[in-house]
Amino acid sequence: MSSTINSKAVAELAKVSLATVSRVIHDSPFISAETKRTVRGAMQTLGYQPAAPGRRQRRTRSARRTNRIALVVAGLPRAAMNAPVYLDVLHGVEAAVRESGKALMLLHLSSEAASPAELSSQKVDGVVLFGSTQDERLIRRLQGTPCVQVMGKIEPRALWDHVSYDNGSLGRIAADYLLGRGHRHTAFISSTRQPFFIERGEVFQRAMAAGGGTSLEFEDMALLDTSEELLQANPDRMRVLVDQLLAGNPRPTAVFLSADTLALGFYAELQRRGVKAGEDLDVIGCNNERILLAHLSPRPATIDIHAEQVGRKAVERLLWRLDHPREPRMTVALEPTLVPGDGVEEFQDETSFKHGYAGFTG
Repeated sequence: MSSTINSKAVAELAKVSLATVSRVIHDSPFISAETKRTVRGAMQTLGYQPAAPGRRQRRTRSARRTNRIALVVAGLPRAAMNAPVYLDVLHGVEAAVRESGKALMLLHLSSEAASPAELSSQKVDGVVLFGSTQDERLIRRLQGTPCVQVMGKIEPRALWDHVSYDNGSLGRIAADYLLGRGHRHTAFISSTRQPFFIERGEVFQRAMAAGGGTSLEFEDMALLDTSEELLQANPDRMRVLVDQLLAGNPRPTAVFLSADTLALGFYAELQRRGVKAGEDLDVIGCNNERILLAHLSPRPATIDIHAEQVGRKAVERLLWRLDHPREPRMTVALEPTLVPGDGVEEFQDETSFKHGYAGFTG
């Protein structure tokens, strides 16, 4: 057998994760019979012989493990966790943990809450951390416990392994899309001053300028209402913002929304003024929150950050970290991709586009 044949090669041939291959080798009851047949077939095709069970147990120290993974949500309001993009992350985490044969424990901590004792290394094998890392009590509690942070802006000096998306490319993708459709005067709308949203706007403005265009920035910290269970745009604040947008000089012909969560309220205010999204005003959002965009006609373009895959990758990284506790910290940033909308195929030039709503006063 070639020395290059290993469990990674089996995973690639079977089109499953490394964790799934491991669970099949251990004959986990949580893996379906069909998946087991696929993985074992790949092992037979490649001539792969896994190590003896005793050797695997000594190497992974499985006897000391609890087979439990904690997903800790810290510093995020419950309304934010109901956003489709965050639910996609949670689904990815849950699916990957289930496929690994481990149990998932969900802990939602407010910024004021003390870190529960369940986070000690004696209670869980590792932690996927989703949210704020500013709570010193939480940081102290996680010391000595394998941990992977998921989502958010990847910092150069991360405390743990970090799996997210390439936030810096979002503004460039949006600018390239709008410039390619003939737009030169655009706007960026945001509802927060969180670092990764600031970066989206700054990169978007730089990319527009590099392409010969301009971008106005509209920011309202109270634009999203988090007082209820659902995260949604405040209609009064959105009304004021759209008034400012349509009074812009030069008036934007296209808008980059920092998140798809803003799209429903934004479309409603445009419609109230007789401005047709996709025809009179081009729109591109971010996060590919499909359940929200499906209600919009025409559906705007968006940027897919592959949130569910981010969640899966975070669990895969944590399972790797359990077996490699002394390896240097690592970061993984998935590359976002453009999802075109259903609007006008291409705006021929700015003059014809402006004519569509030049008479509107807001």
